[in-house]
Formats: sequence, C-alpha cells, structure tokens
Amino acid sequence: MLNMKSRIEAMDLVGRKVGRDGGRVISAVIRRMREVQVELQAHANAELQAIGERFDQGIGDLQAAVESLVKSWAGGPKPALAGSVPFLELLGIVAGGRWVAPPWRPSGFSHPIRVRNS
Repeated sequence: MLNMKSRIEAMDLVGRKVGRDGGRVISAVIRRMREVQVELQAHANAELQAIGERFDQGIGDLQAAVESLVKSWAGGPKPALAGSVPFLELLGIVAGGRWVAPPWRPSGFSHPIRVRNS
C-alpha cells in the first residue's frame, strides 16, 4: 500500500504525463523502453534475450494502460485518477525490470535510464 505522498505523486503522473498531453510524454518514455527491449532481445547473451522477452510483455501492458488512461481522461479526470496508483506501480515494475539484467548499457547511453528527447 502506498503512502499518501505516493498516491499524490501517482495522480500527478497520470494527470500531467498521461492525461493532460494525451500520453505524449509517457509515450516517449515507452518508445525508449522499446528500443532497449529490442537491443536486449537481439543480444547474443541468452539471459539478456530472456529479459528482453519479459520486458516486451511488460511494455505491452504499460502501453495498454496508457491507452486506457488517455481514453478515460477524455471523459473527465476522475476515472483516470482512480487508476493512478496501479499505473504508478506498473510503470515502476516495467521501468525497473531492465535492472535485473547483468551490467549492460543500451547503445549510445552513458546511463541506462536516461531518455532521449523526442
């Protein structure tokens, strides 16, 4: 169970990074996750390939959640905000899932979690 501050942060995430801009910001993050996932699956290391496969599933779930929240937000913020805590938890799991890989950096990155501007 998240504390009150985390719930407020979850509502802020859904309101400002998903609802307000129609999902543009979070979609840029998901695109970068997808680039990393493709690199993982194409890697010669079987362990990294397996992580890439699971990351693919998580990214798909995250994308579906974003699409659902954007549609929900169009009818007013309350229904979308009601799903903000589970969305924050899903985002944390998917974004953090890459860290189960052995030390490895996606190509072109000095730090594995930095997202390029789109």
